[in-house]
Amino acid sequence: MCTCIRLPATQVFVKTGYTQDVTERSKQWTFACNMTTTLVYSKARKPLLIPYARRVEALCHAELQHVNEIVDCNACVAYHMEWLRTSVAEAIAVVQK
Repeated sequence: MCTCIRLPATQVFVKTGYTQDVTERSKQWTFACNMTTTLVYSKARKPLLIPYARRVEALCHAELQHVNEIVDCNACVAYHMEWLRTSVAEAIAVVQK
C-alpha cells in the first residue's frame, strides 16, 4: 500500500512510503516517537500488492530529495531520515505518477 502521512502538530512534514498495514505503522510511530500522524493518502483501501514497492518508494524519495529533512526525534532518540518538508498535494502528485 502506498501512503502519505502527515504530522498534524507541525502541518509541515509529510512521509511517503509503503507498508503492509498503515494503521499498525501509525501506532508504532505514536508509541515509539510520541507523534500522532494523519493518513492523507492511500493508494488502496485494503492491502494491495504493489510490484517493486521498494523501487517505487525510492523513485518517490529521489524526486522529492530537494525537500527531504532529517528530523531529530527526542522521544526515541533517533534521527528520522525520510520526512519531507512539502505540501500534501506535492507529495500525493509524486506518489500518483
